[in-house]
Amino acid sequence: MKRSFIVLGISLMGLATLPSCTKNLKDDVNDLQSQVDSLKKRNAALRDQAKATQNILGADEPITATTTYKDASGANKVIKETYSFKSGNYSTHYMVKKDNGLYEVYIERFSDVEWYDGAWCYFDYDPATKTISNQGGGHYWRQPDYDYAYYNAPSGTAGCEVTINLKSIDVTTGQISVDFSAAATAAYTTNNYNFPNPGQACATNFSFAGKLSVLQRGY
Repeated sequence: MKRSFIVLGISLMGLATLPSCTKNLKDDVNDLQSQVDSLKKRNAALRDQAKATQNILGADEPITATTTYKDASGANKVIKETYSFKSGNYSTHYMVKKDNGLYEVYIERFSDVEWYDGAWCYFDYDPATKTISNQGGGHYWRQPDYDYAYYNAPSGTAGCEVTINLKSIDVTTGQISVDFSAAATAAYTTNNYNFPNPGQACATNFSFAGKLSVLQRGY
């Protein structure tokens, strides 16, 4: 009987301390949850900072350009690179409304601060007719040799074709999505030093999706 009272007493003591243990456990869980929430907020802030930095540099709106041509030996050459930098001002990414109502659009990305490698395009856009004119662009690189391909093809230029596939454009916000493709025949590049190997056909293509600076005439 005495032993039963002792066991009962120990059991009651355990029950008496149970609410305290439960409270401590809840406090620990709440503290851990608070730490998790704090880390989530810090991570979200870091992600926002990273996105802002990428946007300043242009890394979130890159251009991957590909140029194909034949070298002096007749071998096929392919220059393909991704360019993720833009200028600190508007000079590589803008659209501006001209006096005739057309928008002049210019897009460029380059590889690093030395600005030796990159790709660009330009054109005029008529929002009334949704047509493109005065289009051109190209690709420049330093490996394996310093060289470039420049396609300047106003309407009716024989042997050089530049196609601007304007998938979307907002002249208010500057948002744009565009495909650039250009090709020059061997006849066109003959004695034309805007191409890596004059006398050989050359072609370049790339896409861009991002936001341009919307400027006022007189910028």
